[in-house]
Amino acid sequence: MCRFPHALLVGIILLGACLRFLRLDWQDIWLDEAFSLHMASLPWNATLAALQQDVHPPLFYALLHVWLSVLGDSAYALRLLSVMTSVLALPVLYTLGRALRLERPWSRLLTFLLAVAYFHVRFAQETRSFSLLVLLTLLSMLGFVRWLARRQARTLLLTALVSAALVYTHYYGPLVLLVQSAWLAWHGRSYRAWLWPWTLALAGVGLAFWPWLSIVQQQARTLPSLTHQTPFALATLGDLLYRFSGRSGLLAALCCLLIGLPRLAARWPGAARALGLTRARPPLPLASLLLLWLTLPVLLPLLFSGLAATFTYRNAIISLPAFWLLVVMGWRQIRAWRVHGVLLALVLTLSLPGLFRYYVEPDKEQWRAAVAWIAQVAQPGDLILFDTGPTRQPFEIAARATLMTLPRETFPNFEGDPAAFVRRYARQYPRIWLIATVYGEARLDWRLGLLAPYYRLQGLMPFTDVMPVLLERRP
Repeated sequence: MCRFPHALLVGIILLGACLRFLRLDWQDIWLDEAFSLHMASLPWNATLAALQQDVHPPLFYALLHVWLSVLGDSAYALRLLSVMTSVLALPVLYTLGRALRLERPWSRLLTFLLAVAYFHVRFAQETRSFSLLVLLTLLSMLGFVRWLARRQARTLLLTALVSAALVYTHYYGPLVLLVQSAWLAWHGRSYRAWLWPWTLALAGVGLAFWPWLSIVQQQARTLPSLTHQTPFALATLGDLLYRFSGRSGLLAALCCLLIGLPRLAARWPGAARALGLTRARPPLPLASLLLLWLTLPVLLPLLFSGLAATFTYRNAIISLPAFWLLVVMGWRQIRAWRVHGVLLALVLTLSLPGLFRYYVEPDKEQWRAAVAWIAQVAQPGDLILFDTGPTRQPFEIAARATLMTLPRETFPNFEGDPAAFVRRYARQYPRIWLIATVYGEARLDWRLGLLAPYYRLQGLMPFTDVMPVLLERRP
């Protein structure tokens, strides 16, 4: 029994905050973060127009716009909003654990596991909506669980307000409402009196989202042009568990075993006793809600990912709290306290190396290193040529104080006659820096082929997800 439970919880939250602030500006601002900065820097009317070509709702960009107007647009300030929402998720997760009837020690363990989770820390240091998505998902689930327990109109109203913010943050947000609704419908006999108020709450969220539907229809036309379709396969699910578990295959296997322990203890009590398990601790009353939360937001988008880019691993972070809740739920079935200590040491041993690698190895595009190399070798009159339009945004952030005199253009991938543009380059520029990224990699050979009659390869330097290619005009 801990004599200072609140002090221990505060210590866990402070540890999580330290991990999220640690080396916050070390990784370079990469393409998606540069796009967030671009969107947040636009006037609101221009942002709405630009969002028609995007695939995200507006709330995160609106918050970031206000945030940057106060703190500026340095890399530290840019990522601070995500850090703060990630840290706030830790006490909310603890409160959700208690609402699910997890005992205080287990709720603290749950909070600790998320505090040191690589997947959560990694996206806490990224200027995208994922940390806010996790926070609002936790708040929505907390409100839903409390409303199930008390059936108070005020709790339902607050849950609906949070859920409206959730669907305006990310298009995975409605999947949380689908999880809650599916669970409530499945248990309709026991919660018959809850169905009508919940339907009204969903209608309220739908009405709040109604003004945005016209933009959603325009954004839907963008989906077929996205290229990161993920196949529906066991390997994809295994890779997701690997990421959830801190990039450790052994820890992923251990977590799956812990998640399965309650079912083992319930179905084969003799085998459970032989393994040192106990049924003295009843399973959590809403364990099926957690299973839905873990699986549905992953499987449903993945099912349609072959048709459009509906699934990415980072979007699946919405199910990360459910993953650790189910792990702790299985962990608490173990009777021997000595085993708990061994398990905790094993989890830390397997997960922390992945977190450590994140702090010392480049995990995002190395724009500053690429700009530094170009600045060292560039000559007056060189042209900087970007393989795609979005590539220019992170480059400009990294090159704010350098390469200001060099002209910049974007390769004419779909505009006009590319060969005519290349002939103009050959007349004007003796050397070209082609900035190639993984996003334009599929057409890199085509671009180099168009340039080859006029330019020869002079040098290249591959960095993480960025490769500047120096081309010199042929004699």
